[in-house]
Amino acid sequence: DEDMAVYIHDNTDDEFTHQAFLNAYLASKGAATISLEQFRTLPGSTATGSSGKLRLTNLMQLTVDTSWWTRYRIGGHNPDLDPKFVFPQAIPTLAVGQHTAIPRTDDDTKDPNFLQAIANTAAFHFPTIEQGGNSLYPAMAQRASNVEVLRILISIGPTETMHFQ
Repeated sequence: DEDMAVYIHDNTDDEFTHQAFLNAYLASKGAATISLEQFRTLPGSTATGSSGKLRLTNLMQLTVDTSWWTRYRIGGHNPDLDPKFVFPQAIPTLAVGQHTAIPRTDDDTKDPNFLQAIANTAAFHFPTIEQGGNSLYPAMAQRASNVEVLRILISIGPTETMHFQ
């Protein structure tokens, strides 16, 4: 998908704006703002172009379930009506072992086949997380006891999945 770079940048921008919004909301209510920096403990990439900063999430050891891609694309099986059917992986190798979604070092960019494998991992990892988030926000919304919090949850949730439609 030639738009993947745009999706990933848009998603990254959303994460920053969501964090800024949530901190501004907390401050407006007189609550302390938060920082996740203390949890930034994982080594990051040292490849050219990387910030080299410590990371919150590990993008270098992923096993990715890509069956979500096939769920509504296989005639005769519907996950809502046939919940025990095991949908095949779109990219079977990503569901086995651990894969990196970012170049760890410049050496990872030298082999075009390996670079393609990194791109495939990233291309499925990001929407896999976001399609999971598609159910996370509605689940949290059902537990919201404050109408403002409910509005926040139901406004952030859809933006998480819109990049990968």
